[in-house]
Amino acid sequence: MTARAKRSIGGTTLSVDTKLTSIDGQEVLHAKVLRDRKITLDLKRAEHYVDLPVFPGERSVAEGHVQLLVDEMRRGNFNATVVQLATALLTSDGRTYKVNGQHTAWAVALMQQFEEGYSIEVRELHYEVDTIDQLRTLYASFDRGRPRTGTHLAKVHVAGTPQTEGIPDRVVQNLIAGMRLWQTANPKSKECRLTPEQIATLIRQHYPETFRLVALFATTHQEAKTIMRKAPVMAAMLATYDKLPSRAHEFWEPVATGLGFTSKSDARYRLRDLLQTSGLRSDTQTRNGVDAESMYRLCILAWDKWRTDAPVEILRTPKTRTKPK
Repeated sequence: MTARAKRSIGGTTLSVDTKLTSIDGQEVLHAKVLRDRKITLDLKRAEHYVDLPVFPGERSVAEGHVQLLVDEMRRGNFNATVVQLATALLTSDGRTYKVNGQHTAWAVALMQQFEEGYSIEVRELHYEVDTIDQLRTLYASFDRGRPRTGTHLAKVHVAGTPQTEGIPDRVVQNLIAGMRLWQTANPKSKECRLTPEQIATLIRQHYPETFRLVALFATTHQEAKTIMRKAPVMAAMLATYDKLPSRAHEFWEPVATGLGFTSKSDARYRLRDLLQTSGLRSDTQTRNGVDAESMYRLCILAWDKWRTDAPVEILRTPKTRTKPK
């Protein structure tokens, strides 16, 4: 039974799981605060901040979110006291990078068209980090009105690395979802607490070659979006490429293209047909489609059948998850 830590305060009792998920090699945050102060964010400071360099993986400014902030500023409902404008000096290259607050800075700059001299009082944090990995970890520690999703944060940690070089963002995002599913039978369960940093550590340190092989294959077959972009398919590709990379391409190429089959009883043909005709069911749906875990198991079942040259008339979801043969 899982041990839990409990605390009661004011008639409310909460408990947390005491088992901590850990991944060997995961980066731990080491960031020195050089400055923490209140500043006036005016046009000059806003333009300076927006013009600071970004590191690989930082998301582009979202015009829609800036529009929301400008509207709130014009209505008088913008709460500047919760804004944290953050920068970091990366000692390895001597440059200062923006870490948090770009959308607010853009909004202040654009507000000049409605109210000349517009400014707000915000908190400014300036850090010092030694490595690009520490810069990524610092970035991932921030949250704000426009949440940074787990997938986005994991992508930040792998962007600009050998594993993702030349790989489109969409493929990286889908593979991150696949990695999470591969590593955990139920990624959305309470027992699964793999953080974005841990997912990135798995990609960069534990399965770098496997991730790269699948990323290259998925990039080649982006057009097969209804099949190859599904998280359980990505998860199954990671599992099979990790098990036997010399044969995995031979299995997945016909599944992606529909070419090279000589028999309808070929497990790869049956899998392709299933993936094309079965949608991926969401958590809120009770009918129509296949849930992610079942689709993953079906992919692995097809792989196992193909590896033993067993003819297949129909693929039925296994009751338990198994490792690929």
